[in-house]
Amino acid sequence: MNKEIKQKEGVEASRKEVKLSKEEKKQEIRKLGFSKEETIDYLANKFTIETLQKKIQSFKLVGFSDPISLIQKFPQIASFNINRVIQSFKSAGFNNPISLIEKYPQIAGRDINRVIQSFKSAGFNNPISLIEKYPQIAGPDINRVIQTLQSAKFNNPVSLIEKHPPIACFNINRVIQSFKSAGFNNPISLIEKHPQIAGRDINRVIQSFKSAGFNNPISLIEKFPPIAGRDINRVIQSFKSAGFNNPISLIEKFPQIVGLDINRVIVLLQSAGFNNPISLIEKFPQIASLDISRVQRKIQLIQRLNQRFQLNLNSIEIIEKTPAYLSYDLKRIFLYLRIAGFYNIDEKFYKRLIIMNPFIVFNILYDLYLQNKIFDRNEFKKLFSRAVKFPKEIKQKIQNAIENNLPQIIEDLRQRQNDGNARFLLKLANHLEALLNKKIKKKSNRT
Repeated sequence: MNKEIKQKEGVEASRKEVKLSKEEKKQEIRKLGFSKEETIDYLANKFTIETLQKKIQSFKLVGFSDPISLIQKFPQIASFNINRVIQSFKSAGFNNPISLIEKYPQIAGRDINRVIQSFKSAGFNNPISLIEKYPQIAGPDINRVIQTLQSAKFNNPVSLIEKHPPIACFNINRVIQSFKSAGFNNPISLIEKHPQIAGRDINRVIQSFKSAGFNNPISLIEKFPPIAGRDINRVIQSFKSAGFNNPISLIEKFPQIVGLDINRVIVLLQSAGFNNPISLIEKFPQIASLDISRVQRKIQLIQRLNQRFQLNLNSIEIIEKTPAYLSYDLKRIFLYLRIAGFYNIDEKFYKRLIIMNPFIVFNILYDLYLQNKIFDRNEFKKLFSRAVKFPKEIKQKIQNAIENNLPQIIEDLRQRQNDGNARFLLKLANHLEALLNKKIKKKSNRT
């Protein structure tokens, strides 16, 4: 009996809908919440109102919060057996198929197992994680995408896509051309460093930087590509509000500073004992990016070394005068402190000493030693003041000579260890040797 009633009701509903004109049917679809005419046309041709209502209800039952919006984005999804689609995604290993489909409804129409297999064959270790990050990547033929990136001269397309999946959906040749036209010499290298930049309207970015007052936006972006994604006017305003007089000059010196919370940096530097963090950052912007706990440990270490060499130097004032001192290798700091202790140098002269190349300083001391005058502090200061005025070329020549002759100098000093002055110089020479080895290693790593 109930079955007959239901059949009768279904026939009556169908008859009622048959009487609807196409425009009336579309009006009923609008009442359900659809607004895009192209979607309404598709649904009117594909479904009865009753079937469409059931489809919407089935989407709600499986967990979609807004089926109308979902269908408007991708009307064909209304034709799918949504329960079967979700089950296939779960079986493939996806944790939240509903969220995935809401982000990119078209993915529901893909054979997800075949997609995953194609990514694995192309060299991706975790296609599921990649697709969950950016579902749209399941749309293009991934092998063709990789081939295009390889043809454009990218070294590792798979790694590039894993870093920034949206790049798989870009017209990469058009992107490269737009960067070249804008004035970038090596767009490939730039994109490999920071793939997100490929999604920027680079001409608009450059124009915004020029309007803000930057002289060379291209150089700035090449030094620190993430800066292209920042609202540069807001960044400048935040620096001005923090007390910086010339944020543009500061950013041009050290573009990475725009990625830092500058107010937090100022507070941390104050907590480390610095009296004028803004002046400190303006002199040496890199200090803003240093780990404050490491800065504090370095200050404490320098203070302990002061005591060890019986010096009365104010570490904070020295760093505020020469902020780069914080970034010096410990061997270099040891060298300066040993010299300060040997001559009992005051803080004023020490501030001058630490900005002189350690190889030049050693050359002065070694010459004094050979003349049996190393004990003469006034002579050391006189020769130091003279060396400060040397042209850059002369300083480089002296440094090269010390570097080349250092092994022999060390050997000669070892032969004279009965002499206290020779032992002092040997310690300095050992510090220089460590600095030189580090320099050579760094150079070899680059090549």
